[in-house]
Amino acid sequence: MQKTLADDVGLLAELPADCNKCGKKVCLRQQLIGMSLGYIDRSFCLACIALDTGRTREEVLEAVIPYIRNRDCFNKPWNRYKTVEYCPDPQGCVPNSCFELNCQKQ
Repeated sequence: MQKTLADDVGLLAELPADCNKCGKKVCLRQQLIGMSLGYIDRSFCLACIALDTGRTREEVLEAVIPYIRNRDCFNKPWNRYKTVEYCPDPQGCVPNSCFELNCQKQ
């Protein structure tokens, strides 16, 4: 498997690297999204979070990114993915929404 920019950034060591529901690898931002929703000991991919909350993936992002952006403990690791090229799963996620909403606070 080819190394990605996301591999260089890494994940939060205190959380699992796989989705607790489907087993798919999660990215750093998915870990942060889950933490912001109260999942402090499990990781979930964006698709499973959306399914569990009854929202689309975009709606989940719209709901949590303002919260993440206003808390340095979330915002600093969120900013490790500098551009859309850092998204490790562009086909399985919604990187344009994730990085478009990313512009709210730097």
